[in-house]
Amino acid sequence: MDFSKIITIQPGKRSGQPCIRGMRITVKDVLEYLAGGMTVEEVLEEFRDLTPEDIRACFAWAAEQEGLRMEEAETLSSEDEELLKTRLDDFEASPEGGAPWEEVEARIRARLAGQ
Repeated sequence: MDFSKIITIQPGKRSGQPCIRGMRITVKDVLEYLAGGMTVEEVLEEFRDLTPEDIRACFAWAAEQEGLRMEEAETLSSEDEELLKTRLDDFEASPEGGAPWEEVEARIRARLAGQ
């Protein structure tokens, strides 16, 4: 779904949060009402300016944002890869066949803080 004409972002409106058709109703508002147990019909009744298409646009926007975050999460930077290798090396090299993860993490954080 192309939500570009429905979901709008204006710096001066609702602190730049994504809103629906320039109104003061944010995508987050709608999704929180639905997550809180309201039905689509109840949301539409409560906010008479909204349409079923607006609700679908909120879902489409959220799905796209999650997809973008997943793409970012799947791509490790070289620094992230090196940190992960260091963590694994520390874990495998510790006595008893592996230090508790919290201990390994503390050592890594100490190393990074010293840089």
